[in-house]
Amino acid sequence: MISRKQKRIIFAAIVGGLLLLLFALALVLYFQAKQASFQQQLQSEYEAKIKKSETMEQAAKTRILAAARSIPSGTTLQAEDVKAVEVPADQASSGSLKESSAAVGKITKIDLQPNTPLVASMLFEDMPIARDIRMQEFNVIQLPSNLQKGQFVDVRINFPTGEDFIVLSKKKVRELSGTIVWYEMNETEIMRASSAIIDAYLQGAKLYALTYVDPGLQEAAVANYPSNPKVLDLMQRDPNILEEAKTALARGLRTTLDNNLKAMSDTDKMRVTSGSVTVQQQLQNERITTKQNNEFRLSAQQQVQRTAVEQQSSTNQTKPNQNESATQPSAPALPDPAIETPTPAPAQKPGDVKEPPKTDRLKDVFNQPKTGGS
Repeated sequence: MISRKQKRIIFAAIVGGLLLLLFALALVLYFQAKQASFQQQLQSEYEAKIKKSETMEQAAKTRILAAARSIPSGTTLQAEDVKAVEVPADQASSGSLKESSAAVGKITKIDLQPNTPLVASMLFEDMPIARDIRMQEFNVIQLPSNLQKGQFVDVRINFPTGEDFIVLSKKKVRELSGTIVWYEMNETEIMRASSAIIDAYLQGAKLYALTYVDPGLQEAAVANYPSNPKVLDLMQRDPNILEEAKTALARGLRTTLDNNLKAMSDTDKMRVTSGSVTVQQQLQNERITTKQNNEFRLSAQQQVQRTAVEQQSSTNQTKPNQNESATQPSAPALPDPAIETPTPAPAQKPGDVKEPPKTDRLKDVFNQPKTGGS
């Protein structure tokens, strides 16, 4: 039989084992909790990195419009034909459309496949461009002095009889360089303009352009120029007549420009180039010019008087005596150079130019030619 002492030892051993087991279990739980906390921390850091990466990736993307389905060319886009997609910012084209209002209502130029990014160049602004539209250049049309690129004009022809017709209606100025202008024109308009150019060449008519005041509200005028059948027949017989007409009209415009430039006075040119010539300055220039002319005229008169006196003195010294002087006709008395006397105006001879009558001084200022004193 087991003694009491042995029972106590066995009981103590069992209790000690249980305590050790509990301690080991506590250690295991502690390490498990610590491990779970560490894993939770790692997961939180990982999720934060993922979120940051997604944010950066989202920032590097941009929202653009793309085709929602297959769309053939010539289709007027509706709201269901487009959709918004996100693409990397570096892959988006500079002309990509981002708002549906920029695409809805426009007409496609080409066939579009699903998810094709929409670019402004793929769509017509207003109506589809016809197949016969061409960019036409003109240098024989008198243009408004303030014409600018993008404005709308009517091209008209004015005949010497006073009749005036519209050749081209509401054409947009696509390009402009001095007196050269470019319009988009179809085949009919090209033929009509060609007829007008030849008419202007043969009949002495004038081609000119007028701008629209508010092209957004004003409708296009009706082109009422009747193409000349004889001109059209002439174009068919001699296709080179059109180029000849263009060259002649361009030369005529240049001649008109040169004549206008020659008609301008030097004062007007100076006023145009500087823009700072005032009436007071012109009056001052006129006074200086008049003063210089008067001084020159007075100096010439005094020089003539001195020469006459010297010649008379030399003549008196060569006379032999008083009797001879009495027999000869007496010389006319000469004025004393010390005394200023008005010099009579020389007799008017045939062919001499009469001095212009005195006119209003302010009128003379605006009509005077440019002189060195000015």
